[in-house]
Amino acid sequence: MMCRSGLISRRVQVLCDALLLHPIIMLRSSKMIVSGIGMGSFTYMARRYVRKVFMNVRNIDRRILFITYAGLDSKSLQYIQDLVRQYCPFERVYLQKASSAIASNCGAGSFGLLFMKKNEAVISYSEASKSDAIEKNSQILD
Repeated sequence: MMCRSGLISRRVQVLCDALLLHPIIMLRSSKMIVSGIGMGSFTYMARRYVRKVFMNVRNIDRRILFITYAGLDSKSLQYIQDLVRQYCPFERVYLQKASSAIASNCGAGSFGLLFMKKNEAVISYSEASKSDAIEKNSQILD
């Protein structure tokens, strides 16, 4: 799948399939890039990926997590949920099937963990209006 979308070459795809290599895709500046490659079974790579994503849990907003997946059975989804609970429990976890665009880029058997970081969390309307008023007042004083 990633070969067809141009993320990796056909030779790399054949090599990945033969050696149980799993490309790890990251979203940077609204573009999907290959950030690494892992080797091993699905359970081993899922555990390694979840542990890596939640390495710095202090910066993670633990209110909501979306587990987006393509072509995974319920046993694999339960395994991923258990791993997430082990490394970084969230208040709410939503399972979301990947869109056709994501599924065609990543392929069957893929999943992603989507969450907010604490410094990216949305502030309330009242806080935003207060900060706007402060900015306007500081501009007037200057």
